[in-house]
Amino acid sequence: VTLTSNYVFRSVTFSDDGPAVQPYIEAEVNGFYAGIWGSNVDFGPGGTDNYEVDYYLGYRGETTGGFTYDINYARFTFDDTGDCCGEVNLVLGLPVGDATTVSAVFAYDPDAETLASGAGVSYNLNDAWTVSGTFGRDQALSHNYWDAGVSYALHDTTSFDLRYHDT
Repeated sequence: VTLTSNYVFRSVTFSDDGPAVQPYIEAEVNGFYAGIWGSNVDFGPGGTDNYEVDYYLGYRGETTGGFTYDINYARFTFDDTGDCCGEVNLVLGLPVGDATTVSAVFAYDPDAETLASGAGVSYNLNDAWTVSGTFGRDQALSHNYWDAGVSYALHDTTSFDLRYHDT
């Protein structure tokens, strides 16, 4: 479960700058996985949706050199407006040295024929602290987006992240 002060998707608030609770459940076997993710949403005045539920499946792995890959499909649904859309996602990560990782994401919506892509970098200051940032472009929303932040890992399953998002 993620507890967040603002549900932000590609630098756009999906919770009207308010908090969100985001539970999920996922099963994985030999790199293949499937899951369900949810969140409360608030699109402001005139918005009729109260929650989002996403269904996804994919395959992910890591090579001997630490290169990570994830190819998946996610379908987005909302309680009032219904089935929204889906994306085929390719997420790549590559360690550069001992503390730095560079990443890339490509999210293609086959229905709208639009692409969102981004590049990121993260640097582990130590076992607990990490600084990171992302820059991307979303064709469907017609904007560039970026974020920068710092995270602190309490242990393997719990962390805190302070992040600034903008377009």
